[in-house]
Amino acid sequence: MRKLLIILFCLVSFSVNAKPILLINKDWDRETYSGKAFIIDGDTLKINGTKIRLVGVDAPEISQKCKTHGHIENCGEIIKLRLVQVTSNKNTICYSHGKDFYGRVLAECYIEDININKWLLREGLAVYYYNKDFKSYRILETLAKQEKVGLWDSEFQNPKDYRKQQKKRKK
Repeated sequence: MRKLLIILFCLVSFSVNAKPILLINKDWDRETYSGKAFIIDGDTLKINGTKIRLVGVDAPEISQKCKTHGHIENCGEIIKLRLVQVTSNKNTICYSHGKDFYGRVLAECYIEDININKWLLREGLAVYYYNKDFKSYRILETLAKQEKVGLWDSEFQNPKDYRKQQKKRKK
């Protein structure tokens, strides 16, 4: 659709003998994925068979535990279920920002007008995962920390550190 708009704009520009002007929207050239999302974990989903990693966020692994008010909880599973609830029976639209080391599409995803990546951070369900194009996400993590919501109201290990520890245990 976006490429069609560019072509139509260029045709209109040529038809009135004006110099063609190409207005560039940074998202026009991004691959878009849409459909019902199958949630794999708190920061990974599939749409129509394409594995998508939410850019700028890192959620606990499915097996990861947290200690909340003295109780041990499976925070990875709880966060996955929250994401399932938010996306349930709704169309999810994701805009690609390239691929990660594992070949997954890195994307910002939306349900209606809700940016899922930002929602996860603001609700304290994920931590900020550095990406030079998404530095502004850090403030959402900071707000969640200050308000002690989600993970920030518990004792938890940063998902990145948890994965490293799990790799060491397997060796």
